[in-house]
Amino acid sequence: MRQVKTLGLLGTGVIGGGWAARALHFGINVLAADVKPEMEAWIRGAVDNAEGALSRLTFAPLPPKGVLTFTTDLAAMARQVDFIQENIPEQLELKQRVLADVSRCAPPDVLIASSTSDLRPRICSVTCRRPSVSW
Repeated sequence: MRQVKTLGLLGTGVIGGGWAARALHFGINVLAADVKPEMEAWIRGAVDNAEGALSRLTFAPLPPKGVLTFTTDLAAMARQVDFIQENIPEQLELKQRVLADVSRCAPPDVLIASSTSDLRPRICSVTCRRPSVSW
């Protein structure tokens, strides 16, 4: 498995914002992808809002903060990252379609994780290029 230097976020709502803030705080770059361009301002605001709480998590020295970039091109995001965290709405057909598309663009050694809470990840990944047996 790759060392994760850049985290790809697939979806930038509340869950994606939390992933972004934590990753950036601990020195991981984030390439956030959402089909809605207006979500760039939202995720940047979420990251800024989380800064105060994150700064109180540890007194240990941390690496320099990561850099947040944003794109509406999901395929481009998948080609450029070391790990993908999916955070799109809980709609089975949408998750299957988007995960399948992204899985075909990501390099073979890039893992795709899901923040699904209601849908079984194995069902969400059936159309992916490399569906996971560990889900």
